[in-house]
Amino acid sequence: MSISATEFAEMYGYELKVNYDSDLFEYSGGLSSKIAEIGTIFAKEFDDYVLIGATKIGNQPGFSGNEVAVLQLTLTATTDGSMPVITISDISIVTADMEYVRNIGNWNYNIALAS
Repeated sequence: MSISATEFAEMYGYELKVNYDSDLFEYSGGLSSKIAEIGTIFAKEFDDYVLIGATKIGNQPGFSGNEVAVLQLTLTATTDGSMPVITISDISIVTADMEYVRNIGNWNYNIALAS
């Protein structure tokens, strides 16, 4: 699963939740930042979501972009059947000026199904 953002400016770091039904999926890792400049990334698994965050380190300018792949992770289906609902929520960013901006929109995900 990859997560991308339509547009952002001066992003120093971000945090979001990937929500899913843990009876149907499990978080399998494979977490990686797709923005080299924001490479310090972490994940914390909860019952029905994974909290993901990433940040730059040190005194650096923020990252700006349009239609940017932000990160990638792997969820593994634990049952056969139709595709269950996955959502991303609580998207927040930190700007290079250390301003915390909550409820960011225009982030989406794309799922690549393994055969």
